[in-house]
Amino acid sequence: MVLFGLPIRLEKTLNKKQKLSKRQQLRAARRRRQLIQRAVLIGLAVLVIGGITYLVVSNRRPGTVAGERTVATEGQAHISPDQEPTYINNPPSSGPHVGSATAPSGFSAEEIPPKLWVHNLEHGYIVFLYHCPEDCPDLKEKLETLAGNLPPSKYDSIKVVVSLYASPLPGEVTALAWTKQLDLPAFDEDMLIRFYERWVDRGPEDIP
Repeated sequence: MVLFGLPIRLEKTLNKKQKLSKRQQLRAARRRRQLIQRAVLIGLAVLVIGGITYLVVSNRRPGTVAGERTVATEGQAHISPDQEPTYINNPPSSGPHVGSATAPSGFSAEEIPPKLWVHNLEHGYIVFLYHCPEDCPDLKEKLETLAGNLPPSKYDSIKVVVSLYASPLPGEVTALAWTKQLDLPAFDEDMLIRFYERWVDRGPEDIP
């Protein structure tokens, strides 16, 4: 028997192939949609996670402070209290230091030996140095006030040492973290706070 000029069996076979072809096309289209949807969802998830991470990190650490620089490390060797180390950099931001003692935190009107506060830097402290060829009561007062009002570290303590420095400095105040240095021509509270917040608790030894 012939239907529309074609044998019935051939017509049925063609119909089956067409149906199968359409099903395959529909399945392929469905798979493509699913892949696109998954890719979009993954992309959105990455963006959300990345955004959250950025906000957390940016809130935790302020951006680079203008003028700060990285100083080559001079090591972390421990020495005894009676030894006098020699530093390459002046002032040092790393290097040999007394292993059994650290400088007292807070403001000091007297010079604290670098071999003590370099140990503080190793523990994630920030050091502010000032040079006074003559007496500088206004600068001392500002630094003392600042030292008492800095935000606490993650250990709930203000990790800062402020010391007179006998040798001349590039400016009026120099801020130090481990292998980091910021020289300021004059006292700048905002810059010192930003430097402190950026580098506190980031020494090679994570210790209170």
